[in-house]
Amino acid sequence: MMRYWLSDRLTLNRDSGRDEIYFPGFDADSMYFEDPAGNIVELIGRRKRDLFGDLTKESFLNLSEVGIVTPFVTDVGEQLMDAGIPLRKGTEVDPSGLNFLGQDDWYVVLVPPGRRWYFSDALAETFPLVFTWGEGQRISIDSNGRIQLE
Repeated sequence: MMRYWLSDRLTLNRDSGRDEIYFPGFDADSMYFEDPAGNIVELIGRRKRDLFGDLTKESFLNLSEVGIVTPFVTDVGEQLMDAGIPLRKGTEVDPSGLNFLGQDDWYVVLVPPGRRWYFSDALAETFPLVFTWGEGQRISIDSNGRIQLE
């Protein structure tokens, strides 16, 4: 249902002929599209959590992931873990891979520059970013990929 609603409003990205993918580790389906600025947006539907029925703005429950692209993947990952944001699987950040830090339905996706984003030809680039985590903890990333926690 979500796919049809979205495809009436925007163009879904495709990969190998598909416009959605199932991730068993999260029990979730994802679709991808680009926002007006060219950012890759992933829309995630968690199968045992999300609402069913008519699609309205209330169907969109929360922001689920924020991507951090940095050449300092290991250092940034360790800083996030020291701040109480757990690594989803394992105990060490993979400096060349896709790392999920967080819990429940909210994650920081930590990757190195140059990684190809799913359902896109776009390569990950480092850009400044500021967001709030949990109970108001502010996290900022500068244009070099260095992190600051407040």
